[in-house]
Amino acid sequence: LLIMVIVSILPTISPVQLTSFMAERYLYIGTAFFCMILALIIQGIQKRSGGPKVATAIVVVILTLYFIRTVDRTVDWHSSKNLWLATSGVAKNSARVYNNLGDAYASEKEFENSINAFKKAIELKPGYTDAMHNLALTYLQTGQYDPAKEYFNMALETDPNYIGAPKANEILTLMQQKNL
Repeated sequence: LLIMVIVSILPTISPVQLTSFMAERYLYIGTAFFCMILALIIQGIQKRSGGPKVATAIVVVILTLYFIRTVDRTVDWHSSKNLWLATSGVAKNSARVYNNLGDAYASEKEFENSINAFKKAIELKPGYTDAMHNLALTYLQTGQYDPAKEYFNMALETDPNYIGAPKANEILTLMQQKNL
């Protein structure tokens, strides 16, 4: 059963990013196997203790702990910003976390925090074109055209074929036409 827990999460444990982060939603199958293991352990404790009292107490403690953790995570899932703030507390060295946090701040018009988060992402992973592009867009939204140009150009120099390159080129062309 323990092997099945590990096998069920293997697709999310990869040195190459496949889709998105490891998250609770990827653990449903693994959790089922974990619960089976836990049930076997509790059943063994019940047999050794000679009655259901100890096993019942263990189940109550486990359920209480799960309840508390669920309530705690519900606060994190309240908004995208809360989720990425909580994640940044756990994954302090993840550029992707700070890039997503920057997006969350930008969507709530917290541009200064957004800029700081994108800069942190670039600091953690120099050459991170998504963060450079997002930082440029944030500067553009706040009317800071020179740093916007700088980060669009930086992203294009780093990877001229990144997914946002056509948009960056279009924006830079428009900025040049309008003398911004």
